[in-house]
Amino acid sequence: MKLRVMSDLHVEFMNFEPPPVPADVIVLAGDIFTEHHGLAWARTHFADKPIVYVMGNHEFYNAQHENVLHNARRDAAALEIHLLENEQVVIDGVRFLGTTLWTDFEVEEPAIPRSLAYQHANLSMNDFNIILYRNRLLRAQDAHDLHRHARTWLSERLATPFSGKTIVVTHHLPHRSSIDAQFLRDPLNPAFASHMPELVCPPVDVWIRHHHEAWDGSGYPHGLAGDDIPLGSRIILVADAFDAMTTERAYRPGSSVETAILELRRCNWTQFDARVVAALEQHLAELPSPLAESA
Repeated sequence: MKLRVMSDLHVEFMNFEPPPVPADVIVLAGDIFTEHHGLAWARTHFADKPIVYVMGNHEFYNAQHENVLHNARRDAAALEIHLLENEQVVIDGVRFLGTTLWTDFEVEEPAIPRSLAYQHANLSMNDFNIILYRNRLLRAQDAHDLHRHARTWLSERLATPFSGKTIVVTHHLPHRSSIDAQFLRDPLNPAFASHMPELVCPPVDVWIRHHHEAWDGSGYPHGLAGDDIPLGSRIILVADAFDAMTTERAYRPGSSVETAILELRRCNWTQFDARVVAALEQHLAELPSPLAESA
Protein backbone atom coordinates (compact mmCIF):
# COMPACT_ATOMS: atom_id res chain seq x y z
CA MET A 1 0.00 0.00 0.00
CA LYS A 2 1.36 3.42 -1.02
CA LEU A 3 0.51 6.27 1.35
CA ARG A 4 0.57 9.95 0.51
CA VAL A 5 1.05 11.78 3.81
CA MET A 6 0.56 15.51 4.37
CA SER A 7 0.09 17.74 7.39
CA ASP A 8 0.24 21.41 8.40
CA LEU A 9 -0.75 22.65 4.95
CA HIS A 10 -2.63 25.69 6.33
CA VAL A 11 -4.34 26.38 3.03
CA GLU A 12 -6.27 29.19 4.73
CA PHE A 13 -3.12 31.26 4.22
CA MET A 14 -2.09 30.16 0.75
CA ASN A 15 -3.79 27.82 -1.70
CA PHE A 16 -1.94 24.57 -2.23
CA GLU A 17 -2.41 22.44 -5.34
CA PRO A 18 -0.96 19.00 -4.59
CA PRO A 19 1.02 17.70 -7.56
CA PRO A 20 -0.06 14.26 -8.81
CA VAL A 21 1.68 11.44 -6.94
CA PRO A 22 0.73 7.74 -7.16
CA ALA A 23 -0.91 6.64 -3.91
CA ASP A 24 -3.46 4.13 -2.67
CA VAL A 25 -4.51 6.11 0.41
CA ILE A 26 -4.26 9.81 1.29
CA VAL A 27 -3.38 10.52 4.93
CA LEU A 28 -3.89 14.05 6.26
CA ALA A 29 -2.49 14.48 9.77
CA GLY A 30 -4.01 17.80 10.80
CA ASP A 31 -3.71 21.58 10.39
CA ILE A 32 -4.99 21.36 6.83
CA PHE A 33 -7.59 24.16 6.79
CA THR A 34 -9.75 26.09 9.24
CA GLU A 35 -12.45 24.21 11.16
CA HIS A 36 -14.12 21.50 9.03
CA HIS A 37 -13.30 23.05 5.66
CA GLY A 38 -10.26 20.85 5.04
CA LEU A 39 -12.53 17.90 4.33
CA ALA A 40 -14.10 19.52 1.27
CA TRP A 41 -10.62 20.68 0.17
CA ALA A 42 -9.34 17.12 0.49
CA ARG A 43 -12.17 15.55 -1.49
CA THR A 44 -11.84 18.19 -4.22
CA HIS A 45 -8.15 17.44 -4.66
CA PHE A 46 -8.32 13.67 -4.15
CA ALA A 47 -11.61 12.85 -5.77
CA ASP A 48 -11.14 9.11 -6.25
CA LYS A 49 -8.90 8.10 -3.33
CA PRO A 50 -9.63 6.83 0.17
CA ILE A 51 -8.79 9.63 2.61
CA VAL A 52 -7.81 9.25 6.27
CA TYR A 53 -8.13 12.58 8.07
CA VAL A 54 -7.06 13.53 11.61
CA MET A 55 -7.74 16.97 13.06
CA GLY A 56 -4.89 19.17 14.23
CA ASN A 57 -5.01 21.94 16.81
CA HIS A 58 -5.35 24.74 14.25
CA GLU A 59 -8.65 23.36 12.94
CA PHE A 60 -10.18 24.51 16.24
CA TYR A 61 -8.80 28.07 16.21
CA ASN A 62 -11.40 30.79 16.77
CA ALA A 63 -14.13 28.19 17.12
CA GLN A 64 -15.89 25.89 19.57
CA HIS A 65 -14.08 22.54 19.78
CA GLU A 66 -17.27 20.47 19.96
CA ASN A 67 -18.95 22.31 17.08
CA VAL A 68 -15.95 21.86 14.81
CA LEU A 69 -15.92 18.12 15.47
CA HIS A 70 -19.68 17.88 14.87
CA ASN A 71 -19.44 19.70 11.53
CA ALA A 72 -16.35 17.73 10.52
CA ARG A 73 -18.09 14.41 11.17
CA ARG A 74 -21.09 15.58 9.16
CA ASP A 75 -18.93 16.58 6.20
CA ALA A 76 -16.81 13.45 6.43
CA ALA A 77 -19.89 11.24 6.20
CA ALA A 78 -21.22 13.18 3.20
CA LEU A 79 -17.84 13.17 1.43
CA GLU A 80 -16.97 9.56 2.31
CA ILE A 81 -13.80 10.56 4.16
CA HIS A 82 -12.50 8.57 7.13
CA LEU A 83 -12.34 11.22 9.85
CA LEU A 84 -10.62 9.55 12.80
CA GLU A 85 -10.96 11.07 16.25
CA ASN A 86 -10.40 8.14 18.59
CA GLU A 87 -11.66 5.92 15.78
CA GLN A 88 -10.31 3.28 13.44
CA VAL A 89 -10.88 2.14 9.88
CA VAL A 90 -9.58 -0.85 7.94
CA ILE A 91 -8.65 -0.21 4.29
CA ASP A 92 -7.51 -3.11 2.14
CA GLY A 93 -6.51 -5.10 5.21
CA VAL A 94 -4.55 -2.26 6.87
CA ARG A 95 -5.81 -0.86 10.18
CA PHE A 96 -5.65 2.92 10.64
CA LEU A 97 -6.03 4.29 14.18
CA GLY A 98 -6.43 8.05 14.38
CA THR A 99 -6.63 10.75 17.03
CA THR A 100 -5.50 14.36 17.43
CA LEU A 101 -3.84 13.05 20.64
CA TRP A 102 -3.01 16.39 22.34
CA THR A 103 -0.40 15.86 25.11
CA ASP A 104 0.12 14.96 28.76
CA PHE A 105 2.48 17.93 29.39
CA GLU A 106 5.00 15.58 30.98
CA VAL A 107 7.58 15.06 28.23
CA GLU A 108 10.15 17.33 29.93
CA GLU A 109 9.66 16.09 33.47
CA PRO A 110 11.33 16.38 35.92
CA ALA A 111 13.08 19.46 34.48
CA ILE A 112 9.73 21.06 33.63
CA PRO A 113 6.95 19.76 35.92
CA ARG A 114 3.49 19.40 34.43
CA SER A 115 2.12 22.26 36.53
CA LEU A 116 4.77 24.61 35.12
CA ALA A 117 4.18 23.30 31.59
CA TYR A 118 0.49 24.17 32.02
CA GLN A 119 1.43 27.73 32.94
CA HIS A 120 3.75 28.20 29.95
CA ALA A 121 1.17 26.81 27.54
CA ASN A 122 -1.79 28.77 28.90
CA LEU A 123 0.20 32.00 28.73
CA SER A 124 2.04 31.56 25.44
CA MET A 125 0.02 29.43 23.03
CA ASN A 126 -2.87 30.36 20.76
CA ASP A 127 -4.45 26.99 21.50
CA PHE A 128 -5.32 28.16 24.99
CA ASN A 129 -6.33 31.69 24.09
CA ILE A 130 -8.56 31.34 21.03
CA ILE A 131 -10.01 27.79 21.08
CA LEU A 132 -13.35 27.47 22.89
CA TYR A 133 -14.16 24.31 24.80
CA ARG A 134 -17.44 23.75 26.63
CA ASN A 135 -18.32 27.42 26.15
CA ARG A 136 -15.08 28.76 27.65
CA LEU A 137 -11.44 28.97 26.66
CA LEU A 138 -9.63 25.67 26.21
CA ARG A 139 -6.96 25.33 28.88
CA ALA A 140 -3.88 23.13 29.02
CA GLN A 141 -5.58 21.00 31.66
CA ASP A 142 -8.42 20.33 29.19
CA ALA A 143 -5.92 19.25 26.54
CA HIS A 144 -4.40 16.88 29.10
CA ASP A 145 -7.83 15.37 29.71
CA LEU A 146 -8.40 14.96 25.96
CA HIS A 147 -5.00 13.29 25.73
CA ARG A 148 -5.73 10.84 28.53
CA HIS A 149 -8.99 9.83 26.83
CA ALA A 150 -7.22 9.38 23.48
CA ARG A 151 -4.33 7.47 25.04
CA THR A 152 -6.69 5.07 26.83
CA TRP A 153 -8.61 4.47 23.62
CA LEU A 154 -5.41 3.91 21.64
CA SER A 155 -4.05 1.48 24.24
CA GLU A 156 -7.24 -0.55 24.11
CA ARG A 157 -7.26 -0.65 20.30
CA LEU A 158 -3.64 -1.71 20.10
CA ALA A 159 -4.29 -4.47 22.62
CA THR A 160 -6.99 -5.87 20.34
CA PRO A 161 -5.47 -8.54 18.06
CA PHE A 162 -5.34 -7.64 14.38
CA SER A 163 -3.86 -9.81 11.65
CA GLY A 164 -2.81 -7.02 9.27
CA LYS A 165 -0.56 -3.99 9.39
CA THR A 166 -1.36 -1.18 11.85
CA ILE A 167 -0.83 2.52 11.12
CA VAL A 168 -1.36 5.15 13.80
CA VAL A 169 -2.06 8.75 12.73
CA THR A 170 -1.81 11.57 15.27
CA HIS A 171 -1.23 15.28 15.04
CA HIS A 172 0.75 15.65 18.24
CA LEU A 173 4.06 13.89 18.74
CA PRO A 174 4.05 10.54 20.58
CA HIS A 175 7.67 10.14 21.67
CA ARG A 176 10.54 12.18 23.11
CA SER A 177 12.73 11.18 20.16
CA SER A 178 10.44 13.21 17.88
CA ILE A 179 11.90 16.37 19.43
CA ASP A 180 15.10 17.57 17.78
CA ALA A 181 18.03 17.83 20.19
CA GLN A 182 18.27 21.60 19.77
CA PHE A 183 14.77 21.99 21.24
CA LEU A 184 15.27 19.80 24.31
CA ARG A 185 14.08 21.48 27.53
CA ASP A 186 12.09 24.06 25.59
CA PRO A 187 9.26 25.06 27.94
CA LEU A 188 6.65 24.58 25.20
CA ASN A 189 7.71 21.06 24.22
CA PRO A 190 5.14 19.57 26.62
CA ALA A 191 2.37 21.18 24.57
CA PHE A 192 3.55 19.48 21.38
CA ALA A 193 4.79 16.06 22.46
CA SER A 194 4.26 13.22 24.93
CA HIS A 195 6.50 10.27 25.70
CA MET A 196 4.64 7.00 25.07
CA PRO A 197 7.24 4.27 24.50
CA GLU A 198 4.73 1.63 25.59
CA LEU A 199 2.64 2.47 22.50
CA VAL A 200 5.32 3.44 19.95
CA CYS A 201 6.24 -0.20 19.41
CA PRO A 202 4.73 -3.35 17.87
CA PRO A 203 1.99 -3.95 16.86
CA VAL A 204 2.35 -0.43 15.39
CA ASP A 205 4.04 -0.68 11.98
CA VAL A 206 3.95 3.03 11.08
CA TRP A 207 3.22 6.08 13.22
CA ILE A 208 2.41 9.25 11.26
CA ARG A 209 2.54 12.64 13.00
CA HIS A 210 2.98 16.30 12.06
CA HIS A 211 6.33 17.95 11.42
CA HIS A 212 8.06 21.30 10.93
CA GLU A 213 11.38 21.40 9.10
CA ALA A 214 13.55 24.50 8.51
CA TRP A 215 15.41 25.61 5.36
CA ASP A 216 18.86 25.43 6.96
CA GLY A 217 18.32 21.94 8.39
CA SER A 218 17.66 23.03 11.97
CA GLY A 219 14.02 21.87 12.10
CA TYR A 220 12.42 18.64 13.26
CA PRO A 221 11.98 15.73 13.23
CA HIS A 222 14.39 14.82 10.39
CA GLY A 223 16.63 17.88 10.02
CA LEU A 224 15.89 18.14 6.29
CA ALA A 225 17.38 21.15 4.50
CA GLY A 226 16.72 23.21 1.37
CA ASP A 227 14.88 21.59 -1.48
CA ASP A 228 14.93 18.25 0.35
CA ILE A 229 12.04 19.68 2.41
CA PRO A 230 8.76 19.03 0.54
CA LEU A 231 7.27 22.19 -0.96
CA GLY A 232 4.15 21.82 1.17
CA SER A 233 6.25 21.85 4.32
CA ARG A 234 8.16 24.93 3.18
CA ILE A 235 4.84 26.72 2.64
CA ILE A 236 3.71 25.59 6.10
CA LEU A 237 6.82 27.11 7.73
CA VAL A 238 6.10 30.54 6.29
CA ALA A 239 2.33 30.44 6.83
CA ASP A 240 2.62 29.27 10.41
CA ALA A 241 5.23 31.91 11.27
CA PHE A 242 3.14 34.66 9.64
CA ASP A 243 0.09 33.54 11.61
CA ALA A 244 2.03 33.38 14.88
CA MET A 245 3.39 36.90 14.44
CA THR A 246 0.16 38.60 13.34
CA THR A 247 -2.21 36.87 15.80
CA GLU A 248 -2.93 38.68 19.05
CA ARG A 249 -1.85 36.72 22.12
CA ALA A 250 -2.75 37.05 25.78
CA TYR A 251 0.62 38.62 26.58
CA ARG A 252 1.16 40.82 23.50
CA PRO A 253 -0.69 42.34 20.54
CA GLY A 254 -0.24 40.85 17.09
CA SER A 255 2.37 42.36 14.80
CA SER A 256 1.37 44.35 11.76
CA VAL A 257 1.52 42.59 8.42
CA GLU A 258 4.39 44.89 7.41
CA THR A 259 6.41 43.95 10.51
CA ALA A 260 5.73 40.25 10.00
CA ILE A 261 6.88 40.40 6.38
CA LEU A 262 10.10 42.16 7.39
CA GLU A 263 10.80 39.43 9.93
CA LEU A 264 10.13 36.69 7.34
CA ARG A 265 12.54 38.41 4.95
CA ARG A 266 15.18 38.60 7.69
CA CYS A 267 15.02 34.80 8.02
CA ASN A 268 15.15 34.07 4.27
CA TRP A 269 17.47 31.17 3.42
CA THR A 270 17.92 30.27 7.11
CA GLN A 271 14.50 29.38 8.44
CA PHE A 272 12.46 30.03 5.30
CA ASP A 273 12.57 29.47 1.55
CA ALA A 274 12.76 33.03 0.21
CA ARG A 275 10.69 32.02 -2.82
CA VAL A 276 7.80 31.07 -0.58
CA VAL A 277 8.08 34.34 1.35
CA ALA A 278 7.97 36.21 -1.98
CA ALA A 279 4.88 34.23 -3.00
CA LEU A 280 3.16 35.19 0.25
CA GLU A 281 4.01 38.86 -0.34
CA GLN A 282 2.55 38.65 -3.85
CA HIS A 283 -0.58 36.95 -2.52
CA LEU A 284 -1.07 39.64 0.13
CA ALA A 285 -0.55 42.39 -2.43
CA GLU A 286 -3.36 40.93 -4.54
CA LEU A 287 -5.86 40.91 -1.67
CA PRO A 288 -8.43 43.73 -1.85
CA SER A 289 -8.02 44.67 1.81
CA PRO A 290 -6.15 47.10 4.07
CA LEU A 291 -3.94 44.20 5.17
CA ALA A 292 -2.59 43.83 1.65
CA GLU A 293 -1.93 47.56 1.38
CA SER A 294 0.08 47.61 4.62
CA ALA A 295 2.40 44.87 3.32
